[in-house]
Amino acid sequence: MEQQYLDMMRRILDMGDYKSAARENLPGTKEIFVQMIRHDLQKGFPLLTTREMPIRGTFEELKWFLKGSTDVRELIRNKCNFWSEDVYKFNKKGYDKFPDYDLWLEVIKNTETESSHTDAGELYGKLWRNFNGDTDQICNLVNRILKEPNSRYQIVSAWNPSVVSRGLSALPSCHMIWQTNVREGKYLDLVMMQRSCDIPIGVPVNIASYALLIHILCLILPYYPGELIWIGNSAHIYENQFETCEEQLSRTPRELPQLNIKLRPYIQNTWVSEELTDFFDSLRFEDIELINYNPHPKLKYTFSSGLIKK
Repeated sequence: MEQQYLDMMRRILDMGDYKSAARENLPGTKEIFVQMIRHDLQKGFPLLTTREMPIRGTFEELKWFLKGSTDVRELIRNKCNFWSEDVYKFNKKGYDKFPDYDLWLEVIKNTETESSHTDAGELYGKLWRNFNGDTDQICNLVNRILKEPNSRYQIVSAWNPSVVSRGLSALPSCHMIWQTNVREGKYLDLVMMQRSCDIPIGVPVNIASYALLIHILCLILPYYPGELIWIGNSAHIYENQFETCEEQLSRTPRELPQLNIKLRPYIQNTWVSEELTDFFDSLRFEDIELINYNPHPKLKYTFSSGLIKK
């Protein structure tokens, strides 16, 4: 998996089409439209070794999605700041006076004060678990796999055109649709499509997140983790990331780690939404065990959200 990823990074740097900023206050990019990575999870967990990856943040974000939460306080208090800047910008819109970013973040981290300015809007959690206010896509998916393992309707969508056109989320969903497949009556495969792909920072987290998702689903489904297929549409690298990419490309990939979730499988014939939420809420980062993860040191990539901090 990792060599596929590094080859893609090299290809974009060498052959990508230069584009000016897609959103306000963002740098330009080099981009190739549509890339693919395939990885058999039986051959290791797809966590980059050419730089140390934030596995704690990856776990907390996925759990946040699966619970159906959109309150960024849960992420921040669990040491995950993936969404902090975008949620801050989303909540600041329309206010003449609003705390600066650092103060807003400090209050969330250090006080229990409730705030109406921490909601991410109709983001993944809402769309996965309560689409249009009446559809729990994750519960529907799990029950469909249990009852109709050969169904081609095993699909979860995080793209709602109404939400996008009305600006009802902190950011329109990047990984916008995914589909599962039961193979050989034994393995659970997953393909996901991502519309916008920050190759150095976002994509490695997205790939690890969906690999972890397959492992979690296999705790409540009678299958083993199978193949993960990542399809990226706008596969891009920001121009302020080029130099760090070259440093990462100079490193030799190491053996992928193995993932073990220290929980017993919990298989039942059918699930209801409340049971699934309780199950996801019961997951703890301490349940996640990475075996033989020996990455190169961290790299400091520039993250671009468009937020200008005062």
